[in-house]
Amino acid sequence: MNGENLMFNVAVLLFLFLVGCEPSKVEFELVGDTNTEEEIIEFDDCGYETGLHSCNFTFLNQDGEDVSLYDFYGKTIVLDFSTMWCYYCQQTAYDIPDTMTLFEEDDIVYITILVENWSGATPSQDDLIEWVEHFGLNSPVLAGPREEIIDSTMEKGFDVSSWPAFFFIDKEMVIDSYIRGYNQEMINTAIANTL
Repeated sequence: MNGENLMFNVAVLLFLFLVGCEPSKVEFELVGDTNTEEEIIEFDDCGYETGLHSCNFTFLNQDGEDVSLYDFYGKTIVLDFSTMWCYYCQQTAYDIPDTMTLFEEDDIVYITILVENWSGATPSQDDLIEWVEHFGLNSPVLAGPREEIIDSTMEKGFDVSSWPAFFFIDKEMVIDSYIRGYNQEMINTAIANTL
C-alpha cells in the first residue's frame, strides 16, 4: 500500500469516527453497439476488496427491471450503499444530481443500492420509486437484499459497516477505493481518482 492510499484510508477512518450513521469466476455478456457482437469476459480474481475485479450482481431497479453491475462495463461506477432511514444517506441522495453534473463529461454511472427501507426491511419497488421521486434521481436505484450483497468477511459481498458506504469501480471493473460515511468532497475526489 503506497503512502497516498494509506493516508486516504486513515482519513476515511477518522471521518467514520466523526460522522458515524465468495470470490468466483464471473462471466458476463458484453454486447457491441450493433447488437451483433458478443464477447464473454471472465474475471478469475473477482472479489470485494480494492484491487480486485468486482463480482457481478443483479437486482431490480425502480422500473422493475433487472440491472447487473456488469451492464456498465467500460464506465466508471460509483456504488452507493444506503438505507432509507439514514440521515446521511438522504443527504447523499440530495447531492447525486450535482455529482452527475460535475462529472457529466466523464461517463460515470452512479448506482444507489438501497439495503433497507424505513422499517429496516429490503426495499420494495414502491420504496425505490419513492426514493427516486423524492430526490429527483435519474440514475439507477436498486433494491439490494442485505444477505445477497453485504458480508463483513468480503467473501460473498461488500464490507458495509456504516451508512452510507461508497465503492468506486474503474472502467475495467476493478474496485479502486471505498469510503464509509458521507463527505461530498471525499466522494468527488475518489471519483476523480478512479477516472
